[in-house]
This record gives sequence, C-alpha cells and structure tokens, in this order.
Amino acid sequence: MAQKDAWCAEIEQLDLSPLIKQIFVNSAVEQTDNETIVLHLRSNVKHLINSVSNVIKVKKALCKHRNQELDVNIIIDDDLNYKTPIEMREELYQE
Repeated sequence: MAQKDAWCAEIEQLDLSPLIKQIFVNSAVEQTDNETIVLHLRSNVKHLINSVSNVIKVKKALCKHRNQELDVNIIIDDDLNYKTPIEMREELYQE
C-alpha cells in the first residue's frame, strides 16, 4: 500500500491540467527500473490518450517532477492487481 500511497502523493505534487490529471488518477503505476515507468490505464478512459500531445504531456510531467529522463509507457490494462488512485479511493469509501 505504501507504493500506491506514494503514487497518489506524487500525482498531487504534479502541475497538471484537469484532463492530464484524469490520465494519472485512472492509471496504476509500475516502475520496472530507475528509468522505466509503465502506467496501466483503464480501458474505460483509453480515449484520454488518443491525442499524442496528451501522452507527451504525461511523460514530460513525470520527467520534470522526477528531474530525470524516463521511458514512460502507457498501456491499456484492466488488471486489478494494479490499483489506480480512483479505485483505491472507491475501496476506501466502501469500507
């Protein structure tokens, strides 16, 4: 849970437009190594990355915040082993 909480906290620190923030809060993060991040975006919001410029904004925001070049991959994935901030919030309110 600590890693998931860290992802939520990181999102809150990013300077994002509302549209780009929707991509982040609907994505679970998986850091495969120090330079590679995979965002697991839910299929119900996959339209948010139809624009190449939105994908570029996501990558730039993460690189700028972490102050390093990153390989950011966004995949469409509904695997519930990876929880998004939205899903974590829903679980919290259901308890």
